[in-house]
Amino acid sequence: MFPSLPQRLLIAGSALVGSLAIGWAAGPLGGAVGFPGISLLSAEVSPVWATAIALVAMLPAVVLSLVLAWRGNPLAGIFVAAVSLTALACLGGSTDGWLWRAALPGAYGSLIVEAAIWAGLWAAVIALIAVVRKRSGADDALPHHGRLHFGLPDGASLLAGLLCAAIAGTIAWFLVANTHTGQVVGGLIVAFAVAACVSQLLVPKAANPLPMLASPLLVAVVGYAWMLLSYDTDTALLRDWHRLRLPGLALALPIHYASAAMVGLSFGIGWAHGILQGQPTANATYPASS
Repeated sequence: MFPSLPQRLLIAGSALVGSLAIGWAAGPLGGAVGFPGISLLSAEVSPVWATAIALVAMLPAVVLSLVLAWRGNPLAGIFVAAVSLTALACLGGSTDGWLWRAALPGAYGSLIVEAAIWAGLWAAVIALIAVVRKRSGADDALPHHGRLHFGLPDGASLLAGLLCAAIAGTIAWFLVANTHTGQVVGGLIVAFAVAACVSQLLVPKAANPLPMLASPLLVAVVGYAWMLLSYDTDTALLRDWHRLRLPGLALALPIHYASAAMVGLSFGIGWAHGILQGQPTANATYPASS
C-alpha cells in the first residue's frame, strides 16, 4: 500500500526539516585545502572529528526517521534520513574537488574504508529503527520475515541483494557520465531505485531488505577497487577523467552512495512492495504497512 496523503506530507515535511538541519555540516566536512566534495577522511577537520560532525548533523534526520517508523512504514524512516543526507552531499559540492586534492590512484583505497564507515553509520540507524518498531508493537501484526531486522539473511534475500548490486552497478557505470553533483546524485537514485524494484519483483520471497540496503557498499567497493587495479599513475587517471572516460562508479564519493543510493533503494523497495501487494498471491508475504 502506498502512503496516504497525510503520510506523504509528513514524509516530505520531515525530509525538508532534516535537510535544513544537516546543511551546516557541509563546511567542516569539505576538503581540507578548500576544494569541494565531502570526504570524512580528507575533510577540513580530522577524520575522527569529521565522523563526529556527521553523526551530530544526522541526528535531527534520524530522530524524524524514528518518529516516522514508530507506526508507519520503516522504509519511510530510511527514506527521510537518506534524503537529508543527500542534501548534505549536494551542498558539499562535486567529486572534482576530491579528485584534485587526492593522491591518486591510491586514495581510492581510502574511499573503500570511508564507504565502510558510512555503511556502519547506516547499520546503526537501521538498528534503531528496528528497535523502535519492536518497542512500538508495530511489527506484531507482521510475520517475522516481514520485519526490518538484523540476523543471517535467507537465500532469497541474499540473492535479491546481489541482483540489486549487479543491476544498480551496471546502470550507474554508464548512467553517471561526469562528476557534476546532479549527474552523480540523480544517476545513483535512478540506478538503485530501478535495481531495488526489479530485484524485489524477481525475488518476491526476499522479505529481509538488509542485503539490498547493503548493496551500495558492495557497488562502491567494486568501483573503487576497479580504479586501484586499472591505474598505476595519477597521470593516466587524470587524463581519462578530463576525457570523461572514468566509469560512473568511480565518480561518486562514499557520501553519494550513503545518501542518493539509499534514497533510490528505499523508494524502489517500497515501489515493488506496492506492486506485489496488488497481487493476490503476494498479500501473505507483503501485508499493508501499518
